[in-house]
Amino acid sequence: MKTINFCTLFLATALLGACGGGGGGAAAPNPPASGVTLQSISVTPATLTVGTGASPQFTATGNYSDGTTQNLTATASWSAGTPAVATVLATGQATSVAAGSTAITAAASGVSGSAALTVTATATKQLASISVTPAAASINTGTTQQLTATGKYTDNTTADLTSSVTWVSSNSTLATVNSSGLVNAVAVGNSVSVTASMGGTSATSTLNVTAPADALTALVIAAGQPFVYMGQRTSPTTWVSGNFANGTGTSPYPAALTISACTPANAASIDATGLVVGNAFGTCTITAHSGAISSAPATLTVAIPYLLSIQIAPATVSLASGTSLQLSATGTFQDGSQKDITNTLTWSSNNLGVATVVSNSGLVTGVAGGTATISVNALLPAANPIISLPTMTVTVPASAPMQSTAAQPLVWDNTISDSSLHADWKTTTYAVNAFHNNSIAVGCYWYLMYNPIAQMQVQEYSCAQSLVKFDVSALAGKTVMSATLKLTTGVTGVGTVPRSWYVHALAAPWSGISVTWKNAPSTYYVASASNWNPPTSVGQIYNIDVTNTVRNWVSGAWPNNGFSMGINDVSFPYQISLDAFEFYSSEAGAAYGPQLIVVAQ
Repeated sequence: MKTINFCTLFLATALLGACGGGGGGAAAPNPPASGVTLQSISVTPATLTVGTGASPQFTATGNYSDGTTQNLTATASWSAGTPAVATVLATGQATSVAAGSTAITAAASGVSGSAALTVTATATKQLASISVTPAAASINTGTTQQLTATGKYTDNTTADLTSSVTWVSSNSTLATVNSSGLVNAVAVGNSVSVTASMGGTSATSTLNVTAPADALTALVIAAGQPFVYMGQRTSPTTWVSGNFANGTGTSPYPAALTISACTPANAASIDATGLVVGNAFGTCTITAHSGAISSAPATLTVAIPYLLSIQIAPATVSLASGTSLQLSATGTFQDGSQKDITNTLTWSSNNLGVATVVSNSGLVTGVAGGTATISVNALLPAANPIISLPTMTVTVPASAPMQSTAAQPLVWDNTISDSSLHADWKTTTYAVNAFHNNSIAVGCYWYLMYNPIAQMQVQEYSCAQSLVKFDVSALAGKTVMSATLKLTTGVTGVGTVPRSWYVHALAAPWSGISVTWKNAPSTYYVASASNWNPPTSVGQIYNIDVTNTVRNWVSGAWPNNGFSMGINDVSFPYQISLDAFEFYSSEAGAAYGPQLIVVAQ
């Protein structure tokens, strides 16, 4: 159909510019290559329904013989088939006048294309265009940029479509965008297009991703700093510094660390809290990481702490001729720890006629009246600083002082217990008789209970420890020659695998009228005995040497918090097992109950 480009006489002169016409002053698109011809023109939207007074924008796209396309909106000749229904400007923007239907046509180079526009008596709001703000921006890696999509409708109203449009990044390795238009800058790069689209309408923002001035460029582990003592944990926070793109740096820098290539293989590790653990004397390779930045490997050294001082106990002693006393030596190390080093030293006496000492154990024996000095020597690593070696004095009276042997008064003997089925046991205070009359218990029992409803076996366990405390105040000012904890078996276990038990000197106080499994002390000074075999018969007696512990109580070096007794292994044996046994308590009488027998002078 031939289109006549003129306005009806009854329209106002001012409307002449709205009738079909030329392309105006817009710049022409790039000409097609030689021999390429325009094949067709597509007008979008192809169909549109609006109310009266709307101003929809149409777009003309030229389709060429070489398969390319060009936007011809600004250069095409636009016309409306029925100007009484709608008119169209040279820019392709139409105005709906009255209800009805009309074709909106774009023509160029003898080729035309049309869209169907329907105008209703009432306004119909449709999306005409989308704009994205900011339209262009530069953002730093590791930061975000919020984009906003605004829709313009055919009734000239606008709306925020940020959460309604579909967002797409042209290069997600440089920048990603979520469904709310929030862009995350991932890596440095230029011209990332982020497009918002809805119903065939779209708009784009162009982003450049740059490196911030304070971007991390290097991690450095300070030479010599990665160091931990064997058996210790240390924080590595001061080992790593970071360098930035602007030439500045910071120390310490919170980087992640990895450990590898250890000699021996278990020399060091990193625990769940990030502390470096020294497991064995040796070295490892340690590397710092933060994002894509890694430090050069450094050497982590696991060292044995130097011995700084030695203390002998007791410092002086009066020892009868023919009697012996076990001396003890405590070492204080570079890492602040203290350890019993009695058996690692070489002991000697300067007067063998007065007192002798076993060179590898420190057991001193009085020979005859007089005074002897007991010395120690320590074999130290070459790098260990020179330390002062202590001595102690042994005086042997011409006539031996009188010795006394006495059982010390019992203050408390309690059993504490827990259970997988009886939560109240953990907070229950037992004076005695927790399981049987006149007894204190040690160990655990496990069994499998059949549940006929669930058709399965259910594990149950109960464990017990016993605590005893004696009054040693009567020994004040005396020399403890020996001390023995005597326990008599009242009930034996039937464990599938015999489990050894221990006696510990407790480091924290407790009360027999309130001690429970939940509040009992768990720290101790030294294991008086840590690998006793379980009893095999009722009436079996244990005589446990606790001399060193009682001497420390009497001297005041340790507070007297009594002893704790329990089994070393409380793991479930996966079968019915009673790895528990009981000793007679004080209620069974002095001949059977716990006794602390001390020889002193």
